Amino acid sequence: MTAVHHKTLVLLDHPDLSTSRINRALATALGDAPDLTVHDLRRLYPDGHIDLAAERAAVEAAENIVLQYPTHWYAPPAFLKTWLDEVLVRGWAYGTGAPGALAGKTLRIATSTGGAGEAYSPDGFHGWDYNDILIPLQATARRLGMHWLSPFILHGVRDLTDEQLQYLAQDYRNLLSLRAVPEPVQAMPARTNTDRTTTMKSMSTTAYGGPKVIQEVHLPTPEPAGRAGNNH
Repeated sequence: MTAVHHKTLVLLDHPDLSTSRINRALATALGDAPDLTVHDLRRLYPDGHIDLAAERAAVEAAENIVLQYPTHWYAPPAFLKTWLDEVLVRGWAYGTGAPGALAGKTLRIATSTGGAGEAYSPDGFHGWDYNDILIPLQATARRLGMHWLSPFILHGVRDLTDEQLQYLAQDYRNLLSLRAVPEPVQAMPARTNTDRTTTMKSMSTTAYGGPKVIQEVHLPTPEPAGRAGNNH
C-alpha cells in the first residue's frame, strides 16, 4: 500500500484531557505525524471564546478534518458542538451559491465509549447501532459537500489493557497519516474466561471506498486488573 501524506486537521474536544487515559493516548500518538495538526480546543480557548478566523483558516488549509472526542450522552461534548455552530456558518461553509469552504474535504469521527460494542444495537442496552448515533454528523458532512470516512470508534475502553491501547493508538496515527491504511471496526470483542485472546478486526480501504480486505490482529489478553475509570 502506497503512503500518501496529506494535510489533516484534528479537532479534539475533551473536558479534561489531563485526566484522560484513552483520548490523551490517541492524541499523544499523533505526535510529530507529518502534515497533521491537532487543535486541542479547550487548551486553545480556555475562556470559551473561539478565534473564528484562525479556525476557518486551519480548516481551509486542510484536506481532511477529524473530530476526536469521548462520547457523552450519545453525542460530542458541548464545546465541539459550539465549534460547529460558530465556525461552520452560512456564507462560508454553505449557502454561497457555490461549493462552500469544506466541499471536497473528508470528515472522519474518532471517538470512544465506555460501553461495550454489542450494547450499541437495536437489541442491545442502548437500543441503537452506533452508526445511527452518528447520523447528524454524517448529515452535516453531506450538507457541506464533504466525503464521509469510516469512523474510528473504540468501545469498552475501560477494559482495554495498556498493550491494546498502545496498539490502537499507533493504528490511529497510521490511519490519519496515510491515504489508505487499516481502519478498525467499531466493536472490541468481549472477553471470556475460556478465551483469553482479544481479536481486533480492521478493514483496509481507500479513502473513497475502494476494495476492502478484512484483517485480524490477535493480542494476548492478560487477566483484568480493574477498570480504568469513567474519564476516557
